[in-house]
Amino acid sequence: MEADPLALFPYRSLLAVCAHPDDESFGLGAVISTLGALGVATSLLCFTHGEASTLGASTDDLAGRRADELTAAADVLGLGSVSLHPYPDGHLTEVPVEDLCVQLDSFVDAGDFDCLLAFDEGGITGHPDHRQATTAARTVAQGNTEVLVRLDRPDSGSGDMAGRGQADGT
Repeated sequence: MEADPLALFPYRSLLAVCAHPDDESFGLGAVISTLGALGVATSLLCFTHGEASTLGASTDDLAGRRADELTAAADVLGLGSVSLHPYPDGHLTEVPVEDLCVQLDSFVDAGDFDCLLAFDEGGITGHPDHRQATTAARTVAQGNTEVLVRLDRPDSGSGDMAGRGQADGT
């Protein structure tokens, strides 16, 4: 008899929370696509359009370009839905975390998600916007979901590969 691959992940709907378009791909993409392929309904909430990036600084409509890239990435990752919000890229820490939580909480309630996925407290790269998005996700998870899965950096003291993905029961 073959084991159910979801036996270790009992959640059926997941909302990934990130600050910028591309965070879902470089930081969370493998988890999103794997769980989606196993039948977990996956969605994404992205707080900014990534318009402050220096990677495409010569582009007239960087926010539009990043939105298009996010749509393409969502198709590849198998995301069921994407919600892109207009908070200021590079200045997400200037937005009170309570305001982000209201937006996120509303989205979680509407989608009936039972799991949130976010970066570790350090935001993987240490980017302040990443940390603020994670703080909002952790805060909302404590009141609405059974678990928040976070991905820790290899150098965050979590040890071997098995320790990098951790679940915090709430």
